[in-house]
Amino acid sequence: MGRPTFRAYVENVQAKTGKAPDEFWQLATKGGFVRKGKVVAKHADMLRWLKSDIGLGHVYASFIIMYLRLRAGGEGVSPQMREWANRTGYRELVEALTTDVNKAVVRRFYDAMNALDAKAAADCWADEPINHGRKLDHKAIENLLGEIVQVHYRTEIKEIISEGDWVACRMVVHGRHKIKPSIPFDGGIYNVTEPDGREFNVQHIHMYRIVDGKIKEHWANRDDLGAARQLGMELSSK
Repeated sequence: MGRPTFRAYVENVQAKTGKAPDEFWQLATKGGFVRKGKVVAKHADMLRWLKSDIGLGHVYASFIIMYLRLRAGGEGVSPQMREWANRTGYRELVEALTTDVNKAVVRRFYDAMNALDAKAAADCWADEPINHGRKLDHKAIENLLGEIVQVHYRTEIKEIISEGDWVACRMVVHGRHKIKPSIPFDGGIYNVTEPDGREFNVQHIHMYRIVDGKIKEHWANRDDLGAARQLGMELSSK
């Protein structure tokens, strides 16, 4: 009988402990075994932790240590073990974990926006992000979001999908025309007429590229025309 697959080890550990691989990474980070994405503890110390605190036997404890080392970049894992792990389930685990983590970044961003917390929302962005093809600094993003939260008071994510570094989501934006933004957005429609508190609901589709847990690039397709009509603007092709 051949060696069990990486996927089988993961399933067995989860059945024994109720913990998914990412939870072991979080526990190892909290316990100081992993720092800044690198394994810094000795093998013996990690074995002792996994056996005494988690209740794993030697084989499964050694497997979790290998997983931690793989996730940290692979230092200390032989080429043969890397090949076996990638061939039997590790690559799929990383891809699934990456998409879940990236979607969580976008959800956290919109949670902050719905709380009208522009600073917390800006903290989800990288230092020099690209917004619609233009590179901005972090302060410019925070200033822009500070204007947006005064108009978009609630965003409902309807669908969210992720592949690789990219996250795409379809949403309904609920807004109220309360201000003339000092930084025009949504095609500048809120600067055309005087604010009268009128509400609107429109669909947006946004795409975000996530790098190191932050939004690095953003593109969008918005129904600005629909919002303008709901705000009572007279539109003409002339």
